[in-house]
Amino acid sequence: MENLLIEKGRTTPAVIFNTNGELRIEGNSICENSLAFYSVPIEWLKEFERTNPKKITFHVNLEYFNSSSSMLLIRLFTQLHQIVKSGADTNIIWYYPEEDMEMIEAGQNFSRIAKLPFNFCVANSQN
Repeated sequence: MENLLIEKGRTTPAVIFNTNGELRIEGNSICENSLAFYSVPIEWLKEFERTNPKKITFHVNLEYFNSSSSMLLIRLFTQLHQIVKSGADTNIIWYYPEEDMEMIEAGQNFSRIAKLPFNFCVANSQN
């Protein structure tokens, strides 16, 4: 299994999934075809689950996402939930712009739907 690196595009976020369990998604997600874009990271997570990871840290630092991306993010978090059920120690860090209640609420909704605990952190240039 190899690391997954998708560079940030004009309408797509950067995706950096490392086999050591360090996962990161950042930028804007306003893809015209979210299914095509997110199918690659979702399939990577399915393969990653078969390696029996012990620890996962997932940094989610999205500046903006559209409704079609939202649906695929739910699938991505649901797939991550499957890995957690297998026993992986998981830390999901949801970054949000200071005082952006909509982004906080979006993270809370994803957390509730996917049944995963999120940690919330104010985004800054160091994230």
